[in-house]
Amino acid sequence: MNILDRGANAVAVLAALSKSQAMIEFDLSGNILTANESFCRALGYELTEIVGKHHSMFVEPAYASSAEYKAFWTKLSAGKFDQQQYKRLGKGGREVWIEASYNPVFRRGKPVKVIKIATDITAQKQKSAEHAGKIDALSRAQAIIEFTPAGEILTANDNFLTALGYSLAEIQGKHHSMFCEADYSRSEAYKEFWRKLASGQLVADEFTRVGKGGRKVYIQASYNPIFDLNGKVFKVVKFATDVTARVENVEQLALCLTRSCGWRPVAGDPEAFHSFTGKAAFRLQQRLGKVEGRDGDGCRKCQGDLRRFQRNPHGGRRPGKTYRAASGIRRRNRRRP
Repeated sequence: MNILDRGANAVAVLAALSKSQAMIEFDLSGNILTANESFCRALGYELTEIVGKHHSMFVEPAYASSAEYKAFWTKLSAGKFDQQQYKRLGKGGREVWIEASYNPVFRRGKPVKVIKIATDITAQKQKSAEHAGKIDALSRAQAIIEFTPAGEILTANDNFLTALGYSLAEIQGKHHSMFCEADYSRSEAYKEFWRKLASGQLVADEFTRVGKGGRKVYIQASYNPIFDLNGKVFKVVKFATDVTARVENVEQLALCLTRSCGWRPVAGDPEAFHSFTGKAAFRLQQRLGKVEGRDGDGCRKCQGDLRRFQRNPHGGRRPGKTYRAASGIRRRNRRRP
């Protein structure tokens, strides 16, 4: 049964729609016949300002003069409806987005006019644009990859692909375990990692991953479960920063310290300690100079600290106290398992 099959019933249905929807009527050429209060409010006009004018007053001039716009009205005048999201211009050129349908009205089998029923979705569009802008900004600054809750790769951005050395075609559809060392990917800890994510728990840490060709890559990352409308996890998005250079610099500094500070304290000889610290600092400073090209600012700061240490390695304390403190640390370290 058609709910509009009787005159009185049709009027009642349209009246009900008019309370919640923006509605406007056109002739087959696009000239405005009438509009309800909701439509006028959404576009910012009074009814008297629009009646008798053409629909093109609501669209951008370039579109109004296009073949696409002419085809739009040709389609409607032929009795075919059109439904989608439309960008329109309100009073003063204000951008308005509507979800609408243009519906030809027939009489004796022929179209006689067009009724548009619309909902103002401007606020939702603006919010969507804001969210998309935030994601774009993140994508420019960070490595991003998406997974199913089971760990299969859905997509990844250029930053991620560059960091790991792959093209998207090489990883899409494969499992996250391809980025992990074999022992870890087979471990119970790795299974638990994905169980946590699938249950909706965020995981954030610094991770060691394996890039193309077995190259180690260090990342600071968060794995973020994404929920559908029913509260179920339907994907996991990872945001990551490549910290490989930083980690390698730290490892290089640790190697310098190990090689430079091979002295063992001798009981009752604080002056020997004083002499050693100056020489060790000098040797470490030389090694820092070689690393400086990789992390200039950080290494220059370290070198400044070392120069101050060379001038006063005891930090204002007597050599004996510095020596005893260092000796105590060494002894405690030796006692640790």
